[in-house]
Formats: sequence, C-alpha cells, structure tokens
Amino acid sequence: MKNRRATDEVFANKERALNKAHTKHLYETNPEFQEKVKIYNKEKSRENVKYKGKYEELLEPMNFKLVEN
Repeated sequence: MKNRRATDEVFANKERALNKAHTKHLYETNPEFQEKVKIYNKEKSRENVKYKGKYEELLEPMNFKLVEN
C-alpha cells in the first residue's frame, strides 16, 4: 500500500478524500472525538508558540529578524 500511494497519485488522492470525509463525519457525530481534536489542537498551538520563541532566541545572536507573512 505504501508503494501504491507513492506511485499512484489517483489512488492516493482517493484515499485522502475518503480519510478526510471519515474524519469530518466523526467530528460531526462523535462529541468525544470532537473534544479530543480540540485538546490536540490547543496543545499543538501552545507548542508552536513555544518553538517560535526559541527560534527567535536562536536568530537573535545572528542579527536576523523573523518576518511575518
């Protein structure tokens, strides 16, 4: 399956669409799954902010500035 996904783009896109639809269905119908996703997203957001701060600290001695898009 790993090889087929890597070589057959049509198959890979079809599987991605099925997985996305299944996740959307779970999110809409299962409150436990919805809460689990919200907790995961909050933790990832906090982690990203933490790493952004560390990255800026590393750039500071090199006199680089982080540019926001």
